[in-house]
Amino acid sequence: SAEFQAGMRRAIALAMARSNRDIPHYYLETRINMAKALAWLEAENLKRPIQNRLLPAVLLIKAVAKALTHVPQLNGYWVDDALQVAEAIHIGFAIALRQGGLVTPAIHHADL
Repeated sequence: SAEFQAGMRRAIALAMARSNRDIPHYYLETRINMAKALAWLEAENLKRPIQNRLLPAVLLIKAVAKALTHVPQLNGYWVDDALQVAEAIHIGFAIALRQGGLVTPAIHHADL
């Protein structure tokens, strides 16, 4: 139901806000030349029906997953004053919906 969906989205937004408030974060910024990657994406999407086309965010998610395989200490959580490195690479991200609201899909085993 629409009411259930709205409640779920609100719960997700509150959980993300709590995570942002309570868990230490750091931010990095750099410029990346994406010309070759975007050319590959465009060529790949020409082979796919429109409903199966890839978005540019897929390239970022795959790059992050690959980086986490090389630096596993960046993929973990804090437990009892110590870093616990995660056994698997799961990547979550937020998507703003056109009609308002937010969804947060998780890509499990994003490195595979």
